[in-house]
Amino acid sequence: MISLASPDALYPLVRESISGALDFMIRRSIVETAIEFCRESRLVQDTVGPVSVAAGDSVLLVPADQPYQGRQLIRVFGEQMQPGTDGPQLQSGVDYQQLSGNELRANRAYAEFNAIFVIEPRQTAITIPQILIDDYPLALACGTVARMADMPGKAWSNPQLAAEMKPYFVDGYRAAFRWRIENTAFNTFQNPVVKQEFF
Repeated sequence: MISLASPDALYPLVRESISGALDFMIRRSIVETAIEFCRESRLVQDTVGPVSVAAGDSVLLVPADQPYQGRQLIRVFGEQMQPGTDGPQLQSGVDYQQLSGNELRANRAYAEFNAIFVIEPRQTAITIPQILIDDYPLALACGTVARMADMPGKAWSNPQLAAEMKPYFVDGYRAAFRWRIENTAFNTFQNPVVKQEFF
């Protein structure tokens, strides 16, 4: 289960640079910034399974009543119903179909079907993952300030401030991405083997 928190803790950091905006506008911008941070960094991950599925069964990564949703698959693995035919990692398009960021369909029957995936807050969320507030508050605040200062025609519009703050946000989610890769063994990228014929 993902630990969630209110974005209110980031208000003082955002208010230092943005004045005149209403609280709900700041909250909305913080949530939108958190969505982008989660998507770019792949920091916040969750799992589903093991569940038993039949061929054609749909698997929801996150139930619709949760304030967050599955976004990107990291790894899907399972054990088939027939003894001795288990495989550690399943292939998209062969063993399962990804119907959306939050839903899969098994193409075969599996006794144990598991998925590891990136999550992000839903657009309607009023909370964000706690790890963002605990470990990356300045990056999230800079991203929110950049997002709000880039709004045209507002009293707090300031394109120069937006340009200054955006790199701090980008550095934050890149650092989070590196941390996630370094601390999760199965996240390492593997190039597929290229087979060539030489004459």
